[in-house]
Amino acid sequence: MKTSRLICWLVIEVVLFSLSHAEQSHRVRGIKQRDVYPSYLWELYKSSSTIQKPKVAKEIRDAVTKLAYLDSRIDMLGLILFGPKNRRSILRAVRDEKLPMVDDQRCLKSTLKLFEKHCGVLTDDDMKQSLANICNYMVEKAAIKEAIIIACGMHDIEESHGIDVGNPKVNVTPAPVRGTFEYCGRVIVNGVSRRQLGSYAKAYQIMVVPKQILDSWHNMIQICFHQNQSQGLCQCEEDDWRFVRKGSWSSVMSPYEKKFVDVKFVVQLEGFVTVTLDEVSQNWRYGLLVGGIALLYITVSK
Repeated sequence: MKTSRLICWLVIEVVLFSLSHAEQSHRVRGIKQRDVYPSYLWELYKSSSTIQKPKVAKEIRDAVTKLAYLDSRIDMLGLILFGPKNRRSILRAVRDEKLPMVDDQRCLKSTLKLFEKHCGVLTDDDMKQSLANICNYMVEKAAIKEAIIIACGMHDIEESHGIDVGNPKVNVTPAPVRGTFEYCGRVIVNGVSRRQLGSYAKAYQIMVVPKQILDSWHNMIQICFHQNQSQGLCQCEEDDWRFVRKGSWSSVMSPYEKKFVDVKFVVQLEGFVTVTLDEVSQNWRYGLLVGGIALLYITVSK
């Protein structure tokens, strides 16, 4: 049921995405450059089999999400540089056809390079025109670099949160990852030394619960629970990601391990997640330990 709703949502997003720009279109065959790929995927989806549709739907989601993310970063740039009243009129300004796109080619080249480094690659001419407009209207060029870094600030691994028995709860708001359209956060789950024998009959239950996010959007939250400290944010293999189900995700680990909870928002969501650690007793493990010692004693005696 949830998969069907997801597919329907994705298809509706693409239709709305394309229709919202159709009236302004002046590209080949009436389709704007930014809508070409989503339109192609839409046609591919309609002709796909039931088995193929989920895969095509994922491509649709990725395409729409990437465009939405880039749009939001450019809008943020306009807000930082020109304020809420002027940002849209400047970003969407259309120059006379007799004039070049930009007065300062060096500014556009450096701005485009910096934007693609921190925010993502642009393939749409309208987005490039917005950056050109920023160069045309912004006198202080140094402010453009600062605004890009702020608008597309990355959530570094070094800024990861940590939880343990003494601090078992943390709120995480995934942040955009540089050069992508994904939002990620990481929580380090710190175990204890194996010298602490009192933890032998215990386990850690790790839980992730969305907060201030509608239930219908929970399937846009993915979790990867791993032990690879050198792995970058959102770099888990596709099969290692798990969705939030029925309002939460949970897993169990040994108290002697150190593991990582990567939280990914597939789309930009308003809200955050709470990651908690609950120490669970497993006294039956003492029975196994005693039994093992007894068996070893009998074997050695013989």
